[in-house]
Amino acid sequence: MNFKRSALTIVVSCALLPGVVFAGPDDNATEKYVDDAVTAATQTLEGEVATNTAAISANTSAIADNASDIADLDTRTTANTTDIAANTSSINDLSNHVDDVATGLSQDIANSTADSKSYTDTAKQNAIDTANS
Repeated sequence: MNFKRSALTIVVSCALLPGVVFAGPDDNATEKYVDDAVTAATQTLEGEVATNTAAISANTSAIADNASDIADLDTRTTANTTDIAANTSSINDLSNHVDDVATGLSQDIANSTADSKSYTDTAKQNAIDTANS
C-alpha cells in the first residue's frame, strides 16, 4: 500500500514504533521504515478484521439456527402443555368413573346382602310353613 505522510500516519507510526527516532520528512530511510511499519500493521489489522468478519458471519448463522430451534421447542412445549391439560382432564374423568364404579359396587353389595337376607328369611319361613303343615 502507498500511504501519504499525514498526521494520522505519524501518530500510528509513533505508537507502533516508540523506540524509533524520526529524523524528519526528508529522511528517506525513516520514511520507508515508517511506511513499511504502517503497511505491516494495516495488513495485520485487515487480517484480524477478516477473521472477525468470518466469526461474526458464523455466529449470525448459529443465532439463526438457534432461533429456529427455539421456535420449534416453543411449538412443541405449547403442544405438550395442551396434551398435559387434556391428560389431566382424562385422569380426573377416570378418577370420577372409578369413584362411580366403587359407589355402584358398594350399592350392589348392599343390595345383594339385603336380597340374600330376604331369601334366607323366605327359606326359613318356607321351612317353618312346611314343618307346620
